[in-house]
Amino acid sequence: MGLLFAMHSISNALTDSFRNWKSLLGVLLNELSQHPIRLIDEKGNIKPGAQKLHSQMIQRRLDAGFRPDLAPLAFYFTDQTAEPAAPGRPPGIYWNVVLKQDGPYTAQLNGVLVMDEVPSAFVRP
Repeated sequence: MGLLFAMHSISNALTDSFRNWKSLLGVLLNELSQHPIRLIDEKGNIKPGAQKLHSQMIQRRLDAGFRPDLAPLAFYFTDQTAEPAAPGRPPGIYWNVVLKQDGPYTAQLNGVLVMDEVPSAFVRP
């Protein structure tokens, strides 16, 4: 973590500064937006290293009485801060989860990441 902080000139005193906290989140979200977590390859097959995790998710869904074909297959962030605002779609950082259904359809869930932190949350008592 120290190397990441140094590379982006972020102070280690995160809890003392709202600006530092926002900088850290910005760097982390930008980094995560460039490295999606995908359990499937380009052909839609479960990657060999992800088979155990995928099987566990399917089993949990079955145990809970949910459809097993809607387990997450990918998770990633997208930076849409430069996008123009649209009704119900403000600019911001969006989280995305890809769910694959039976047949030729793929369902995707997404939403804007809302951070409620305010500068007063970083003031020492």
